[in-house]
Amino acid sequence: MFSDDELLLIYGAVACVIVKRRKRQLKRNQWTKDWLLKRAQYSHVNLLKELRFHPKDWHNYLRMNEETYLDLLSRVSPLIKKKDTVMRTAITPHERLTATLRYLATGRPLEDLKYSTIVSPQALGNIIEETCKVILKVLKNEFCKFPTSEEEWKAIARGFHERWNFPNCLGAIDGKHVPIVPPPGMPKPTMVDGTLLPYVFVADEAFELREDLMKPFNASVLNHERRICNYRFSRARRIVENVFGILVARFGVFQKPINLRLDRITDVVLACCALHNFMRETSPNKYTPSECFDEESNGEIINGLRTETRRKLQRNRKGTKGKAGKDTRDKFVEYFNGNGKVPWQDKYV
Repeated sequence: MFSDDELLLIYGAVACVIVKRRKRQLKRNQWTKDWLLKRAQYSHVNLLKELRFHPKDWHNYLRMNEETYLDLLSRVSPLIKKKDTVMRTAITPHERLTATLRYLATGRPLEDLKYSTIVSPQALGNIIEETCKVILKVLKNEFCKFPTSEEEWKAIARGFHERWNFPNCLGAIDGKHVPIVPPPGMPKPTMVDGTLLPYVFVADEAFELREDLMKPFNASVLNHERRICNYRFSRARRIVENVFGILVARFGVFQKPINLRLDRITDVVLACCALHNFMRETSPNKYTPSECFDEESNGEIINGLRTETRRKLQRNRKGTKGKAGKDTRDKFVEYFNGNGKVPWQDKYV
């Protein structure tokens, strides 16, 4: 038998154990907040049910119309669908995709986004990363297809020649410096109005001048003919300025520092590029109405979308890669001031 004092000590020890267990239970309850378990009741997917009756608001919320969204959802669902467990109901593909698109559209912090998605920031980070990877995977072959044959490259060059009077231009470049191996199928130089011109990309002064990459002349070496050449380079580069302007206007994630881990940012950027091409093909008039693009009449330019917040790249100190780049640029100087001249160019230099 225990004495009264011994019984008091035993009761006291049991009471301490019970109190500690209750404290641990309270902490566990705080880790999983009740309202985060009521996603079906509070999530923004319920708002989307109402926005179906207001197409403009739907488009503003997800940056695409419902038809385009359902097309995208059908493409990504098999790869992002998760199974329910005995512990919890899985977050559906619809919830995963809408959360990702809303993040790309606004760039809101995950701690803020959790209140509309009813998903924890930790889970949102994983969902956005995975969904961006899947978006790129399902869209890249159809909407981010890189030219692989000479004829595909030449089709791009014909577009630049017809629209911007710039022959043999394979594209306009801006953004991050990325060393690349020349892609397959690059066409060989051709005669254009009596001048043998190679096929090139056109970029700004931040890039290195190469035989296949043209950039403007430095202001310190300009004469009239080189000013004409710079004007023509700049004119052809308008297309990439439009693209950056559209991307920033449509995807708010580019309007502020991206608040994700570094290893996730590449997937976010590439997913936005894939979505841009996807919507240009599936709903061009809604995604990019005519006022998004530069308009030109006899050299007079009305600017489309631009971004004033995008930083200029640091100038490449190498400047030029050998004599071949300079020689190629001089050929374009000759062409733009000779047989390739457009009537209004002297007015703009």
